[in-house]
Amino acid sequence: MQVCFLTSGETVTVLEPSDFDGKSARVLKRHLAAPLGISRFRQRLFAEDGVEIPDADLFTSDPVKVGLVILGYCLPDAEQSQELINASRENDSAALEKLLQRPLHPKTEDERGKTPLHWAACNGHLESMLLLLEAGAEKDAQDKGNRETPLHEAALEGHLDAVRILVEAGADKDLTDGLGGTALSTAAGYGFLETVRFLVEAGADKDHAATDGLTPLYFAVQEEELDIVRFLVEAGANPNWGIVHLTGASTTPLHEAVFRLNFEAARLLIDAGADKDQAQCSGRTPLCTAIDRGSLDMVRLLVEAGADKQRATYCGVAPLHIAALGGQLEIARFLIEAGANTNQASESGDTPLHVASLAGQLDVARLLVETGADKDWPMVYYGTTPLHLAAARGHLEVVRMLVEAGAKKDQQTKDDGSTALHFASARGHLHVVRFLVESGADDGITTCSGASALDLANQLLYLETGQYLAEVEARSLRNKRRRVSDRQ
Repeated sequence: MQVCFLTSGETVTVLEPSDFDGKSARVLKRHLAAPLGISRFRQRLFAEDGVEIPDADLFTSDPVKVGLVILGYCLPDAEQSQELINASRENDSAALEKLLQRPLHPKTEDERGKTPLHWAACNGHLESMLLLLEAGAEKDAQDKGNRETPLHEAALEGHLDAVRILVEAGADKDLTDGLGGTALSTAAGYGFLETVRFLVEAGADKDHAATDGLTPLYFAVQEEELDIVRFLVEAGANPNWGIVHLTGASTTPLHEAVFRLNFEAARLLIDAGADKDQAQCSGRTPLCTAIDRGSLDMVRLLVEAGADKQRATYCGVAPLHIAALGGQLEIARFLIEAGANTNQASESGDTPLHVASLAGQLDVARLLVETGADKDWPMVYYGTTPLHLAAARGHLEVVRMLVEAGAKKDQQTKDDGSTALHFASARGHLHVVRFLVESGADDGITTCSGASALDLANQLLYLETGQYLAEVEARSLRNKRRRVSDRQ
């Protein structure tokens, strides 16, 4: 068979009988498409008598000369564009074939910028996809919304065969959408394991980070897709890539797994080498997150895996501070037994006992005292002790526990010389004032400005507290006079 351009007579190719015997005109056009770079839809074949050869006609082994005409694509008008889109969306391959044979160019789009190939891929219509690709549809066209490609659409819906067709046709596996996400990120986030497997094995970037820093592994952890987490980790995805902050710190997949209390994902990440002490922008580690979530089991998992029990945030808040603030008694006990320092101070000098006292967490405060926390530790700037803070907040039971444990009732602050009694009086906590006085606190001590506890109560109009302290003062004065009289 000799194929020649009909108008010029120039030979295009010469085929052996075995190449065309029993083959249809459609098959011959496909054979010619590659060397010509022209899709079959633009080709027209003519017999030597000038009659067009239909696509379905079969050739025999008889020598024959075939004329070839190349047609230009017609740009579809609005109605034809809609017909192309409808046929692709509904998988009407017969209608699509007819439209492409006109030949209409498949590069058209709807008001959202979605092409016929977007619609075919979105719905997993393989036959329509093959027709469109054969006609020269743009494989990596991006829509007007989130700039998603047909590959994103197929991955989003989990259409594995559609993904495979696009990748094998040369679609860019790592082209990103408007948020920086790839088809692999999409498939990972939506739980399509086999699509993830295919894309990774096809060479997609396992660690590509979207605009917000999320990788496919992070997406899988976020959506609790454990099988995908396991596959990506085993495929070598970096467990330490995450949301990068301006400080250079990052929120990693392990932070996310801990936050979601996904123990299996956390174990997989730790076994894969995830940094157990990676800090977020605030300096918080996965261990801090586990304590916030109140999960002793997650705390134990991290600590036993080697997480630093003493690793503090950028302002010096240690894991034990966080447990104290939240009243996480068993977590606090575990951390202390694991070797956490009960007197570790933050930048402002507050220890876990300060935090527990301020928050009124009696059980944790008692545990800290019992395990050696310094009851009278003064904070850096003001010299405030745990007893001062408990009194200021009116936490009577914490005050009682500290006093009974031997805390100094009359210790004064560095800045203005206030005692626990001053703090309680200045806030009208009569129940705390009464307990401190009855426990022997000195109501006669004055601040650096010369104010007594009674003065503060009166100045701030805490009438009941002021009345009580006035009675205490009067009683003290009577007793003093009586003692003087007795000596005389």
